[in-house]
Amino acid sequence: MNRPWPAWFSPTVIDLAPARFGPFPASRTLTAAGDVTLVPVPGHTPGQLAVVVEEGDHSIFLAGDSSYTQDAMLRGTADGVAADEQSELLTHRRIRAYAETTPTVYLPAHDPESASRLTPRRTVGASAPRAAA
Repeated sequence: MNRPWPAWFSPTVIDLAPARFGPFPASRTLTAAGDVTLVPVPGHTPGQLAVVVEEGDHSIFLAGDSSYTQDAMLRGTADGVAADEQSELLTHRRIRAYAETTPTVYLPAHDPESASRLTPRRTVGASAPRAAA
């Protein structure tokens, strides 16, 4: 942004516990049920977080800017706006490792295909859409 944040904007700083969540070295559970978790996804932006929502037999991975597209993450390609390219590539490896053990619908913010994966719950590497839960 070319101007300061609005006066009303007052974010809350979140500290992650050193509790592993799959391949992620830290996490923070946000719900009593334990089905919504924050994980670190640095690279594009220092301190960036993703939200993982567990839905029965699969997870929804709200990836923010961890990659521009699912394809870039799968190829391990850092995008052109990475504050720390090596951290971004490590984040991609962690996301792929998570998706190898947990069926995962990966939703980066700028991927035009995200919506087409969310509705049918199409997971990373799935050849056919999954039924919505």
